Amino acid sequence: MTGERKSSGKTSRSFVSPPIGVKRGGRLLSKTAKPTSGTISSPPKAAVAATSARRDEAPRRRHALNDILRRKSGDGPAVTKDTPIPLHDVGLHNDLQQSAEASGVDVRMADRVAELERALAFAKEEQALLREQLVNLKGNVHSDQLADGEIREQVAEKQGQHHEEEGATTSSAEQSQEDLSIPSSRGPPNQHDDIIEQNYALRFQLAQLQDQLVLQSIEHRNSLDRASSHGDVEWNHLRSRLHASEKESQERLQQLLSLKSSISSLTRSDSQATDRELVESFTQLANRIREWALVSHALMQILDEPIVLGLSASGPLAAAKVFAESIQDTGVEYTEWRRATIRAIDHSKAAELVHEEKNKALQNIAGEITDLLGTLTSVTISPNTQSTLLGILSTAADLQRTLAQQKARYQVLFFRSIDGADPAFDKHRMDSINDLDDDMDDDAKVAGNEFLFCVFPCLQKFGDERGENLDVSNILLKARVCCGVG
Repeated sequence: MTGERKSSGKTSRSFVSPPIGVKRGGRLLSKTAKPTSGTISSPPKAAVAATSARRDEAPRRRHALNDILRRKSGDGPAVTKDTPIPLHDVGLHNDLQQSAEASGVDVRMADRVAELERALAFAKEEQALLREQLVNLKGNVHSDQLADGEIREQVAEKQGQHHEEEGATTSSAEQSQEDLSIPSSRGPPNQHDDIIEQNYALRFQLAQLQDQLVLQSIEHRNSLDRASSHGDVEWNHLRSRLHASEKESQERLQQLLSLKSSISSLTRSDSQATDRELVESFTQLANRIREWALVSHALMQILDEPIVLGLSASGPLAAAKVFAESIQDTGVEYTEWRRATIRAIDHSKAAELVHEEKNKALQNIAGEITDLLGTLTSVTISPNTQSTLLGILSTAADLQRTLAQQKARYQVLFFRSIDGADPAFDKHRMDSINDLDDDMDDDAKVAGNEFLFCVFPCLQKFGDERGENLDVSNILLKARVCCGVG
């Protein structure tokens, strides 16, 4: 009996210790109550660099205007009101005014870009902080669940010990009743009374321990419920804030992209097209032609023009065409001369003559294609087909004019057999329009491709948008070729 009392006393002392989940609630409140800073101490480096770069560009654009002002002040030849201004000076003055206005727009746009980038950086920092708080909250809830499981196991162990003690006390009570009912020589009646009193005392202590266990389990369950409910509310609040910050960051990103696009469109000259626009235009032209390699081959008469389509071999502008063919390898100087020549032709009386010659050239090319198609297919070409063909040729002429006005150099390559020898298949500049066996891997397909004929040319770019770095090339659009299995 004494051993049972000691074991029960140890159990009660070990179990009456404070619950496990109480301190975790305080830790959760302290972590989640951490305030977040609403301001950003320093803007991102990208924003500062972008702002400084934009502001540095403004003075460089105003140098030409300062030169004109200096010339007016006395350093250069004086220009009076009565003296007529030459036409090239008027164009230069207008260009300088436009560059000064564009520089002012650049400064304002750069400030706006910096502001949006700082706001985007702040939103990303707040989003990262919210994610960290969510992870900490989930870890605390998991630890509370583990503590609850440990307490339940302890309660189950206590209940098992209680059942064992009840069985022991029941057997001892029955034995004491037998001893009372059947007199024996083992001891006097007072000893049996002491055993019964000890039995009742042990039962009373066991009942008290059970009540304490029930109260502690109820209190711990209530504390866990309160902590979980508070954690769920806070977790939902953090999740809503996270979604709001993500939505705001996406909106800011879209605003930044649209602003950068508008800045690019304002600072870029009208004659300059982006690589993406050129690729889209050539892709649309290829889709209109489809697999008619005959039409693509005829288009090269237009795309290979050194200046623009419409400069006849005889006439006042024939010398310009011959001169352009002789200086094509001069690099930046050739592209600048060609752009200036096209602008001069557009503003001269020869523009109408060039337009008429262009229409005649398109009619001649369309006639050659229809005659060849009629010979091959023995089918008369309808007027609608001829109109569609003229539209394709006119689109090709517009693309050739756009390429000629760019500062970078573009080359259109139509692969064909030279002296009976077919070119080797180049996976970097060619795409096969007829798929081979799907079971073959890519290396086997490339090794097995044999060039047959070209369907649509390849577009290759040399240099950048400023006309520099001409030694750097980039394939914008691969050629569409028909291949056979070697």
